[in-house]
Amino acid sequence: MRLKVIDFLLLVGGTIVFVLLLVLDKVVSLFSNPNHGTGWSNGESNLHEERERLKSKAYDNAEEKREQADFSKEMFVKQANYNVRYSQSEWNRAVRDEREYQRAKRDADSL
Repeated sequence: MRLKVIDFLLLVGGTIVFVLLLVLDKVVSLFSNPNHGTGWSNGESNLHEERERLKSKAYDNAEEKREQADFSKEMFVKQANYNVRYSQSEWNRAVRDEREYQRAKRDADSL
């Protein structure tokens, strides 16, 4: 009988202590969390800010790469236009030189 009374008192005492600690935890969390209405704690808010900062940095990086790609395309077009403009004269020169080579070789073979 004595053990049952001690067991009951320990159970009731433990329950009371548990409830008091639970209430104390809730009260402390309300005062330490300025964003309690939104459900965000300070740690979560910092993680959110860090995520937004990294996202912004990634978008900036992507924008820089897009600008570099646009510049590369523009330089390619300029080079292609230059090549088209001057390649015909270079081709004509190569054909003329090939003909002169063939003529010189034919003259050498005929000797």
